[in-house]
Amino acid sequence: MINILLSNYDIDKDWLINETSKYINKNSKVVVIPFSFSDDEIKDSTDWDRLYNNINGTYYFDIINQFLSLGVDKENIKLLNYFTDEVKTMNCIINRSDVVFFTGGSAELSMKRIIEKDLLSEIKNCNIIIGSSAGAMIQLKEYFGSPDDEYPEFKYYEGLGLINDNFSIEVHYCSTNSQDESIKKVLKKGAKTVYGISNNGALVYKDNQVKVFGDVTIFE
Repeated sequence: MINILLSNYDIDKDWLINETSKYINKNSKVVVIPFSFSDDEIKDSTDWDRLYNNINGTYYFDIINQFLSLGVDKENIKLLNYFTDEVKTMNCIINRSDVVFFTGGSAELSMKRIIEKDLLSEIKNCNIIIGSSAGAMIQLKEYFGSPDDEYPEFKYYEGLGLINDNFSIEVHYCSTNSQDESIKKVLKKGAKTVYGISNNGALVYKDNQVKVFGDVTIFE
């Protein structure tokens, strides 16, 4: 498995594309799992369609354009619909895919819905896992949230365990007091490394090794 961790939808950016193009090409089949939405933003299938339909969905092209830039056929990019797709259908799509992409948003809600729909086993069989922001955080065995508008206090959360190495990440890193204090706590607890991934940075985890791309600050 190859894991790509980002803060934004950046797999086609100049500072990363030479790496991502090794793994993603015109023959790739991609499944997008957009389960990180808030309950206030998306309440039902009508709301979901408004944001994710393949004609004028507000978020749809932000997500898929990065794959189109790498030559992936639009027909080979599937989005799972939390409200209307059956669990069996979701698992079949994941099983036929080379690449899984987790969207940004709420890490906790994304985790909850993935487990609820019983998708983890099939996800673990995929070759390439990519996640933006919350979608990067949940790939770890354990992740943390720094105090901000979404997280009222520093706290650890259980992840999917797709990466079991002893490092952690701070997405959208911009050296705020809150972020830096959280990183100190994580290192003190025993993490060997914390990577501060800026909005123009990424990690690629392959063969138990971390490669850093773009603007990433390393704390040890």
